[in-house]
Amino acid sequence: MSWYATARVGVTFLLGTGTAEEKLRKREAAEAGVRWAKQIAEERRAKQVAEENRLKDLARAEEARSRDSILARPAVADDPPDPPAVPQPSPRVSPGESALLLEKGKSLILKGVNFEMNRAALTSDSEPFLTAVFNALLASPDLEVLIVGHMDLAGSRDFNQSLSFHRAQAVYTWLVKRGISAKRLMVAGKGADEPIADNFTVQGRTANRRIELRVMK
Repeated sequence: MSWYATARVGVTFLLGTGTAEEKLRKREAAEAGVRWAKQIAEERRAKQVAEENRLKDLARAEEARSRDSILARPAVADDPPDPPAVPQPSPRVSPGESALLLEKGKSLILKGVNFEMNRAALTSDSEPFLTAVFNALLASPDLEVLIVGHMDLAGSRDFNQSLSFHRAQAVYTWLVKRGISAKRLMVAGKGADEPIADNFTVQGRTANRRIELRVMK
């Protein structure tokens, strides 16, 4: 039986004996005991709830630290601005440069097209691979392609969606500025929705951050 229930029984017992004045004193004392017992019970319950909440917060924090240690990357505050619309010279083909083959209904991953960390800025080592894409499009003027950006699971869904689109747009802009008709190109960002590898390994996350060309039928 709880303290509160015990105190209530005490009230009933004490009121059953003695004169009216004694009963009044006993009632006041008993009711004071009931209030005290109730207060003690409420304080104990409050402490129990506070402890349960503290343990839940600790568990959530530990889970977040464990997840972040695997997937976390710093995020940028704003998307990079589009590059200025300055005409660029058409790229030249190097003698030993490999050619790309574009086929209707097929997809091609541009493994050599890279970006700065958490940005849509192309790195300088992407130039030869973008040139190969440019030449493949020149060689097949009837083809239209969808440029698709993909990300890994690191970062928020909104951030990944936005960055994947802007990276695809950076490739689009590079090609259009060098002479490929904008009417032949479309852009999409898939975020982390279409992985091709395990997002819980470094190699897998690297593979999932990619640009893909989808040749339209």
